[in-house]
Amino acid sequence: MDMPVSDQERQRNVSKRRKESGLVTKKLHLSGLSLAEIEAVAESCGYDKPESLSNEEISMLIEYCITATLKALRPGYAASVPDSQDKQLARKVKRVVHHRKRQDDTPVEIATFIAESGYPVPDSLDLASYIRRQRTTDVLLGIIDGNPEQKVSSTSPSAEGSYDFD
Repeated sequence: MDMPVSDQERQRNVSKRRKESGLVTKKLHLSGLSLAEIEAVAESCGYDKPESLSNEEISMLIEYCITATLKALRPGYAASVPDSQDKQLARKVKRVVHHRKRQDDTPVEIATFIAESGYPVPDSLDLASYIRRQRTTDVLLGIIDGNPEQKVSSTSPSAEGSYDFD
């Protein structure tokens, strides 16, 4: 039987996963009004329980607000605005995949990390399009099939290419 994990150990595991995902921790201080406004944004984006958002959900919403603001302020800003919880989660998974590729992880290592870290891959993620653009066919197909140990074929596209998180 597994021993329960202490709060300290759980927090260490979460911090390690975030760092290995390419996330940077910043402490924010928000007014009650700002938090209520984030909850309103969450409701507009289709979050199930906007009144009880996790820190990771708040982070995705802040990234959404940043993208929407840049889109409004900078003509020609190319990024699309992930206007639903599902799209925000898809963007987060894509960014983790990209970060892990930049760390020279193999496709199997990336897929294993995504699976072991518990990152859900949303159904709405247009994997076929993303796979073609990101050249990570083996990684994402392994995640989709629930088989991150999937063999990487020697005919796979190279890992080089541009990255678009939309």
